[in-house]
Amino acid sequence: MSDWFILIFRNTHEVIKADAFLERENIKREVIPTPKFISSECGLCIKVWKDISDVVKILKEGGVVPLKIADSSFKEIWKAEGKT
Repeated sequence: MSDWFILIFRNTHEVIKADAFLERENIKREVIPTPKFISSECGLCIKVWKDISDVVKILKEGGVVPLKIADSSFKEIWKAEGKT
């Protein structure tokens, strides 16, 4: 299992909304610049140190879903259905 994951979003508004939901759940996280080789859609992303299935569940319940998720080797491990 990865030590951390990067959550990629469509825009800064979604990053801020997701960060607020994760903060309420006391999830260890950090808003960081999105590495350009991962995505150019949004300049910010969220790095989390938690079981990624828990994080996705929290975000889905909050109505904000990342476009994709990469692991600590920057390999894409998850992509939202229907999002391009």
